[in-house]
Amino acid sequence: MKKIFIPLCLIFASATLWSTEPLLRYDYKGDAPKFTGEYAAPVVTGKPSIGGTDSASAIAFDGKRDFLTVPGSNSLHLTGGGTLAATVKFNDNGTEGGKADAHDMIFFKPDEFLLGRTGDQLYFNMKSGKQWAMTSYAKLPATAAPLKVAATVRRDGDKSEITLYINGKQVFRKRFAGEPDTTDAPVTIGKGWGGPWFLNGELSDLAIYNQPLTESEIATL
Repeated sequence: MKKIFIPLCLIFASATLWSTEPLLRYDYKGDAPKFTGEYAAPVVTGKPSIGGTDSASAIAFDGKRDFLTVPGSNSLHLTGGGTLAATVKFNDNGTEGGKADAHDMIFFKPDEFLLGRTGDQLYFNMKSGKQWAMTSYAKLPATAAPLKVAATVRRDGDKSEITLYINGKQVFRKRFAGEPDTTDAPVTIGKGWGGPWFLNGELSDLAIYNQPLTESEIATL
């Protein structure tokens, strides 16, 4: 019987390429926050409080000035695909002045990508050709309970397939043409362009992966 030898370096490289370990994991669910992955603990701006409600620990943002910055995330991109995931509890129903016009940002990389809420919709977008060209929406359930939301980006040539999930279920999928733009700005959590784009709510778990997770993997987050 002929033996086949595979170099150890190739096995390691393959495992690394297809690893589902997150690049970033900020976990506020326990007695103390846990920060794992390639990025250090976030830089805090404002006075977000750690405590939470509904017997679940979380970090709470005031919707006005509180946000986190991920140190060293200037080189974090979704150009090869990836996943943004969070467990979020919004403090309002998405309306402002009687209209579905409230805005809450979860992940934001200026001029590159975002995941948040606008009105009663989960909202993801990416820039391509200096335009926010990959607009993706999915209606959020009317609930005061925490929601598990996620967006995946699967790259195929010059196309990007965007898929949105709410509580582990696929709610949106669409393919967009164009190469995603990149910037050297850091990723922020809880803050977008400023103004109304601050998170008024709580986050108990956040993760970023360098590959698009499957629906079954999303369901286990």
